[in-house]
Amino acid sequence: MAIKVYALLAIIGLLALCVPKYSFSVTITQLTDDGGKDPVWSRDGTDRIVYHTDYHVLVITPLGGEPYEITSYYSGILLWGPSWSPDGGRVAFYTLKDGSGIVVSGGGAASDSTAMIVGAGPAQSRPCWSPVADVLGFDMYSSGSQEIFVCPVQVGGISEREQIVSSPGSSRLSWSPDGTQIVFERDSKLYVAQTDGSDSPRLLLEIKDHSLLYPDWSPDGQLVAYTEVWGRSPNTHYILKVIPVMGGTPTVIIPDTSTKIRGPTWSENGQHLAYFNDTGIMLVENLPPLSDVPDAGANPVVLSHVCYPNPFNAATDIKFEIAATCHVTVDIFSLSGRLIARLQDRVRSAGPHTVSWMGDGAGGQPIPSGTYFYRIVAGENAVTGRITLVK
Repeated sequence: MAIKVYALLAIIGLLALCVPKYSFSVTITQLTDDGGKDPVWSRDGTDRIVYHTDYHVLVITPLGGEPYEITSYYSGILLWGPSWSPDGGRVAFYTLKDGSGIVVSGGGAASDSTAMIVGAGPAQSRPCWSPVADVLGFDMYSSGSQEIFVCPVQVGGISEREQIVSSPGSSRLSWSPDGTQIVFERDSKLYVAQTDGSDSPRLLLEIKDHSLLYPDWSPDGQLVAYTEVWGRSPNTHYILKVIPVMGGTPTVIIPDTSTKIRGPTWSENGQHLAYFNDTGIMLVENLPPLSDVPDAGANPVVLSHVCYPNPFNAATDIKFEIAATCHVTVDIFSLSGRLIARLQDRVRSAGPHTVSWMGDGAGGQPIPSGTYFYRIVAGENAVTGRITLVK
């Protein structure tokens, strides 16, 4: 069963500028009708989705094949939140069996081989496996609030857990492709946090009077998919969107619908999304290439931008052209989203401009070699780019 959904995307410029339109169509196909939930795509090149029903964890290959169960030992016991290991050979999930906790099972055929990783205690939720290491992230009720922890996956014993977000967290989190950050939902806002707990979470998106749920990081590290939920049952509406990780204008993938859209997950190549509704797992095909999804960089207010030289050693110039007089800021951020330096903060006239960066932080403090983001905000609109410092 395929349903053709047409999404018309437009980004509105300032001061009644001519508005370019971005349009594409996506195809939505029902993969399962078993009430499956929480799909997660593998990252090992096998193009598999793991998901769960109320009492089973199953795997399906979206482009062919039937679902198969991988948790015979846990059949009939409430479980949820499966997540793939980086090598695709194991699956972590939460179960109420054997005292409750997060366990790891084989990712192949139905198996009784399991190991408890995070033992019984405060209520835990969906584990999320790091894409680059044997480390799980999950939220847990502790000291009266819901907080986010990480722990290593250790065979033969209960793992030590470490708190990384001390304020109330979320029941769904997602790792960045390099394993250094997580995105999560809290109080209907999306946040990005360092997985080593070194920085306070950075607010990515807040829109009042509705919920932002189920964030999932794209495989290229540039976008976050999420579900926007409006209203209350029976008049609830759902929208599937993506937003640039560094902030900007969200893009609609599936427009306003009364059919549930929950738990979006990216395929490894970024060409598909899967999600679940009341009937089962759904597949979204014919996505535009990630590089073509309009973000803040597609805004007509900033007509062009470039950084040269890049990579650089002593100094580099960030050149940009704006279409109208407006307030402009130019900032440098670390890959974790921490502000390194503000290079510009003033009203600029329409036309070309150049801002130089000497490769230092606020107040002239030295910073290490590495890759950074520059961000140009013109009025309410923004563009971003990567910049590499080599000392």
